[in-house]
Amino acid sequence: MKNYFLTLLLLVFASIGFAQDPPLTEQEKSELLSKSPFNVIYPTSILKSADKYFESQMGLYTKGVINEKDAHLIALGTAAATKCDYCVPYHVTEARRLGATEEEIKTAILIAADIMRMSTLFYGNEYDLDAFKLMLRGPMSVLVVNYELKDISLDDHAKLGAQVAPMFTSENVHGLIGKTFIGDTDDGVYGGVYYFTDQASMNAYLNSDLWKGIVAHPNLVNFTTEVYSVAPISEVTNGIASARKTSSNGDDAKDIRVLIVNYELENMTLEEHAELGSKVGSNFSPENIDGLIGKTFIGNTSDGVFGGVYYFTDEDSMNTYLESDLWNGIVAHPNLVNFTTETYGVASISTISNGVPVK
Repeated sequence: MKNYFLTLLLLVFASIGFAQDPPLTEQEKSELLSKSPFNVIYPTSILKSADKYFESQMGLYTKGVINEKDAHLIALGTAAATKCDYCVPYHVTEARRLGATEEEIKTAILIAADIMRMSTLFYGNEYDLDAFKLMLRGPMSVLVVNYELKDISLDDHAKLGAQVAPMFTSENVHGLIGKTFIGDTDDGVYGGVYYFTDQASMNAYLNSDLWKGIVAHPNLVNFTTEVYSVAPISEVTNGIASARKTSSNGDDAKDIRVLIVNYELENMTLEEHAELGSKVGSNFSPENIDGLIGKTFIGNTSDGVFGGVYYFTDEDSMNTYLESDLWNGIVAHPNLVNFTTETYGVASISTISNGVPVK
């Protein structure tokens, strides 16, 4: 009887093509049909090949890298999702024979149902596939670079930026999502906010000839670099760079302001900090803060520094936020201490490097 159950797999793989067999004698055909009653679903011309093929395929269950019980649970989930009337009872029977509990069987089916549900939601809403794949690479990394000018005018610095901007594209820097060229002319500080798909890509950039050439430039001095991971809650605040709408029009960068906030924790665990972030995250959505394009929640657990990178449509919106009850409540939180804020304008060349997010 077990062999009969096993040969039900023929039904699962019925669409696979086979080469024509040499003609079978009536005795050979009779033996194959006696071997399994399910061999009747194949034409005589491929009956022998089909029988051998599916006999070898059983090794996926009995000798594969996935243990036999789990293999049948996986197959059960697939059978349930595809609504196979024949496959479901077979894989349920085999899973139970191999010791699967009712909870394991129900879980396998529920996982399949959840995949179908989420697939429908993503597909129906035409969710950005490229952005989704970027999210799966792990936490994005943010690199904030600052430097000062030495013996170079603002005009010459702008010309230098225009020359090198094309080097900072995703085609030229592996894993780069975008770079925003930033500057504060009042304080004489310039630099960039880089978004990378992952930390490995960021580290590779910091070891590249391109980066080494930048820091070796005689007119760019006093470099600082700060690296952060991106918290998942940034998704609700339009802070995932790969999912943002960006502009290729240099005029759109003219009024944008970048606010970089840092703070440290006091008498608060990382878990408690994460819980706090989950509770308040939605307060920082563009719908709740006038002029906010997006906020990226950032953190460097090694250095114990956390905060956010905000993009505002204009300086007035940023200043209004820094005078708001929401902001005052943040800086007054007893467990968030040593706040720093840095504000910058955005250079129009940032459109070249996918660094100008817009609403």
